[in-house]
Amino acid sequence: MIKSICAGFPYKPVVGCFGYASSIIIESSKTILFDTGGYNLREEIIKRLSTIDCVVISHLHFDHCSNLDLFVGTDIPIYISKAEMEYYKKNKKNDCDLFSYFDFIKDNLNI
Repeated sequence: MIKSICAGFPYKPVVGCFGYASSIIIESSKTILFDTGGYNLREEIIKRLSTIDCVVISHLHFDHCSNLDLFVGTDIPIYISKAEMEYYKKNKKNDCDLFSYFDFIKDNLNI
């Protein structure tokens, strides 16, 4: 079963950045959270935290993973592609949408 926690809204302003990504729960033999969304979903993620078996992050833009800090110190596995991790390392200064706080929490996540 697939449940949408939040449907995204695709919008890119001429100047600055704006993000409102989708966040989805996939329930099968495990409960998978696909993207943790922006801070607007924080309360909803907290309510579901005890039911989540793993997290999949599509990419490291802030509107897709701003709630990753809720998983700091847990055993919940977080999956991020190697290609995305490489992109993050190389492009931090050039991509204003990247979730810069990831640097401070990544070593305390089960990636």
